[in-house]
Amino acid sequence: MSCLIQSPENTAAIADYIASLLNHDFSCNGMTCPESLQRELDRLNCFKRGCYERQAIYKALTDLNVSAYNGRYNENATAAPYKTNSIYRLCEHDRGIKQENGFYEYQHFIVANWHYQVFKMIKFFIYQCSEDTTDNTPLYKGMVDLENRLARFIVENSLPYVMQEWG
Repeated sequence: MSCLIQSPENTAAIADYIASLLNHDFSCNGMTCPESLQRELDRLNCFKRGCYERQAIYKALTDLNVSAYNGRYNENATAAPYKTNSIYRLCEHDRGIKQENGFYEYQHFIVANWHYQVFKMIKFFIYQCSEDTTDNTPLYKGMVDLENRLARFIVENSLPYVMQEWG
């Protein structure tokens, strides 16, 4: 296994997505940020002036990634400065199919290409931080929880899953 410092653009996109999860409600995202990640970002002072700041989340993420890299290679690498990179969009909702009784079935959020992009970025980030110095930290564990929650969102909102009958 090797360790790399993820590109600042990808880390910024992840930070933007996390800030959006924390600063907007379920109806905007189709999911919420894992409590484990929110607690750690609170502890790391990423909540400022009434909202979660992308730059502060970026710093927390890059510090973790750099720590993993430096721990593996015994180096003194530093992180690149923050530069905005937003791929996140508000989630669209599909009301499903209207039934004769007036109710809708098969409602779901629409999984967009950017969901897959950010999921892949998060997977890459976690892989790069899977080092002895970092893989037991609360931030790392919170990121794993985010990866799992986003994977579940993608599956549970995919049309083949939505159209499956219960039982």
